[in-house]
Amino acid sequence: MTDQPQMDAVSSLRQELPALGLTAGFATPQIRPVYADLMLLWLEVNRARAANENLIAAARLTWWRDAIAENKPEGVPLAMRLLEYKSLDQSQLTAGLTNLIDVTINSSPEAKIEAENQCHLIYGKILSAILGGDALSAGQVLINLKASLAGKPSDIEYDVQSLPKVLRLVDWLTQNPMRLHYPEAKPMLALSMIFAAIRL
Repeated sequence: MTDQPQMDAVSSLRQELPALGLTAGFATPQIRPVYADLMLLWLEVNRARAANENLIAAARLTWWRDAIAENKPEGVPLAMRLLEYKSLDQSQLTAGLTNLIDVTINSSPEAKIEAENQCHLIYGKILSAILGGDALSAGQVLINLKASLAGKPSDIEYDVQSLPKVLRLVDWLTQNPMRLHYPEAKPMLALSMIFAAIRL
């Protein structure tokens, strides 16, 4: 098992969400594919949790948890890649997914936003275990990213400087939600991101 599926991981993230895919280029080569795949999994988690019924959302998350925990990716490329990474603590990833399932099952419609934020904070721990930096701030970046993707910028503040550069660039993307509409709305985003990376 090696950290080799770089092209598939990064290419998949660039296809899925091109603006986020650009940030992968600023991760170190060793963690670039793991980062790309963890962000792809985060997008999958958000899709799963978008289900109207908590049990349906939890069932979708359970598939991902079991695929990792039982080493049964069932031919799904993302799951297969996640299982290949030596640097990724599979038990920690499984525990994080289990926590996401618990929050999803036990959340009430009245506490939907609180549960949503809690899930991002849980995922922040998964990301920071690979990337380094403060786990709470990593989770808060994800809260802002989700809000920006929905066209509703969040005003949550956090310690950006405690984050690795790749997550500081994700934060930079959220400061102007139109950046997430690359390349249609922001065709020069790659160049802007290079200049931003110098300043960050």
